[in-house]
Amino acid sequence: MTVFSSHYFPSIRYISDFINSENQLIDGFENIQKQTYRNRCYILGPNGRQMLVVPYERKNPSRQMKDMRICYAENWQKEHFKSLEAAYRRSPYFEYYEHYFDEIFNRRFEYLFELNNAILERILKILQAEIPLQFTQSYESVYQKDLREAYSAKEKKIEIPEYPQVFVEKIPFETDLSIIDLICNLGPESIIYLKNLI
Repeated sequence: MTVFSSHYFPSIRYISDFINSENQLIDGFENIQKQTYRNRCYILGPNGRQMLVVPYERKNPSRQMKDMRICYAENWQKEHFKSLEAAYRRSPYFEYYEHYFDEIFNRRFEYLFELNNAILERILKILQAEIPLQFTQSYESVYQKDLREAYSAKEKKIEIPEYPQVFVEKIPFETDLSIIDLICNLGPESIIYLKNLI
C-alpha cells in the first residue's frame, strides 16, 4: 500500500505517483501542517507562479486533517475560480473541464479533507483513471510506502518534463504546478504524460 496526504488540487507529480501506485490510501488522521499542499496549490497565472490557499479555522479542537474546518470569512472560492479563469481561459481545454471546477467552487464544504477528496475524485474522472478513493482508519507513523511528506510546498520544486503552457511567449516553463495546469494544456493526453512520469 502507498499512503498519501490529502492535497488541494494536487501537483502533477502527486497525481502521477497516485495513478502509478497500487493500493493507494489517503491519510485523514495525520496532523495538519502549515505551509503545505494540504490547503494550497500553485497555478501559472498571467504574472507567473501563483499560490491559491484555502483558509481553515485556527481554533479547532483537533489538528487531524479530517477535522479541519474550512473558514468562509472571505469568499476565497470566488477568488480561486477567478484566478483559474485568468490563468487558463486561453488554454486549449479549460472550457471542456470548467464545469468540474465550477461544481467545486459552488459547493460549501465543511471540512478541508472533504473538499480535497471531492477534487481528487473529479481529477481522476477527467483523467478517466478508475481508482476508488480509500482512506486510512487510524494514524500510523510508518507505512510500507509513505509519500505523505514527498511533496513540499517549501522546498525546491520538483523538475518534470516540459509541456506547452499558456503564457509560454512571456513566461519560461514553470514546473511542479497543480494538475489543473497539465489538464488544461494537454487535455486527454494528460494521462499518457502522467503514466510516463515515473
